[in-house]
Amino acid sequence: MNNLSALTAQPKTMTVKGKEYKVHPLDIGDFGCLQEWIDRQFPDPFKEVEKAIASGSWNWKQQEFLLKEALSTACQPRHLIGTPEADKLLLSIEGVKQTLFLSIRKGDPTFTEADAEALFTEMSLVDAAMVGQATNIDMVATDPKPDELSMTPPSATSGSQASRRQRRASRKSTGGKSTTVR
Repeated sequence: MNNLSALTAQPKTMTVKGKEYKVHPLDIGDFGCLQEWIDRQFPDPFKEVEKAIASGSWNWKQQEFLLKEALSTACQPRHLIGTPEADKLLLSIEGVKQTLFLSIRKGDPTFTEADAEALFTEMSLVDAAMVGQATNIDMVATDPKPDELSMTPPSATSGSQASRRQRRASRKSTGGKSTTVR
């Protein structure tokens, strides 16, 4: 059975404290807004180091270390939606509030972040899960469950076991007698 309401991006109705809210599925533009929000959660390491050095409480060796760490951090890949770091933010309380804001604002342009904050404090866990499903954020965020364990045995045995087997096999083929010529 297909779900035409999801395929046609129809909003779902959520009732909280007797008031109805239309929770719209997020589109690519909304995910762009979420990515921008995620980017703001990770400050520019060079700006942070610049502020620290400007405070004057670091010697030159410590400043060198700070700059090296900032360079290392800046060379790391961005925290894109779908990566574990970004997904932790999206699935956090603040991330759910941001998702809630973007999804309701689509149908009600007067809905603000403050409204989302107030609504979130009144929501139940079931409501929060419904927001995740209605906005399709559950399809974008990675699955938090750990990978399944591989149950395959190691391909090679340790050296002592293999050597013992080889010695026993060679004794069986010669009948236990030495094959060296004297």
